Amino acid sequence: MIWVRLIGGIANGRVVKVDPDQVEHIAQERVPVAMAHRPTTLGSISSEVKRSRYTRREVRTPEGSVVFFADADLSDFAAINSVLGP
Repeated sequence: MIWVRLIGGIANGRVVKVDPDQVEHIAQERVPVAMAHRPTTLGSISSEVKRSRYTRREVRTPEGSVVFFADADLSDFAAINSVLGP
């Protein structure tokens, strides 16, 4: 298992443990949905599930490889800038 940083999406900046050969990671979180037009009771509370799909990215530098997972909708250029800076 290795630790990698997630770039973009709902889990931006979080560090997660993945398998060394894993190529995709799915992050999800539940967000409560407020109902303003009617009273809320325990029976009427609902939540929305938000998901982000992250793909494995690797950048080779003179010091070694940098492995991270970036949101699948994020371009390689934006993901690299997020990790290495402009």
